[in-house]
Amino acid sequence: MNDLQDLDCKLKAAGTSLEVLSRTADCVVLFGSRSARVDRNGSDWDLLCVGDGKTRNSPSLDLVWIAPKRIHSIDWRRSELAGHVATFGTVLSGDFTWRATVERSDDPAVRKATRLSLRVRILTKDWTRLAVAFRQKHIRLLSNDLVRLAFLSRHEAVPPTPILESRHEKLSEIAKEQSENGLLSFEIRDQFLLLKESLGGTGCCLKSAESIEKAR
Repeated sequence: MNDLQDLDCKLKAAGTSLEVLSRTADCVVLFGSRSARVDRNGSDWDLLCVGDGKTRNSPSLDLVWIAPKRIHSIDWRRSELAGHVATFGTVLSGDFTWRATVERSDDPAVRKATRLSLRVRILTKDWTRLAVAFRQKHIRLLSNDLVRLAFLSRHEAVPPTPILESRHEKLSEIAKEQSENGLLSFEIRDQFLLLKESLGGTGCCLKSAESIEKAR
């Protein structure tokens, strides 16, 4: 079974198909690790469709619909997802010329830093009450978001998760950089590093977290 046949099977299980999407959407774009060819065994499929449809998320398929009137809005053009799709996306059908309208700005980095800081504060408060498995999971998610922030702060498109995870060995350097450029406070930087170090090292915690995800 080739890749597109596998994707079509996932879509049919969700009640649609590539043929239906190509007829009903103005544009269908594959994005994420599958498009960037860094997918791993069991990686999900990520599709962005421009048109009127219902966004669906499952462990094997993320089907994201964007309304045609929104595709040229400033909010969309400056979003993290738009930047990723424009850079790493592969068009499967329709008009993908809108990728040229995507803009690089400080907005996604500021939003990412704000959300990251809030999550670090919440986790710091509740850390001792979380089971080890959940601490590992949240550190992995925080680590990926910190690397995303590094790309966004340089006005670069955020790459797929496997590429983010390859940067985890540099988390301390990244955290320092983001505090020095003012996107993260020194307090948040130190809190994040303390949470990470409490699990006995980045490599260990991420390996365990990945095992947890696979076991589910």
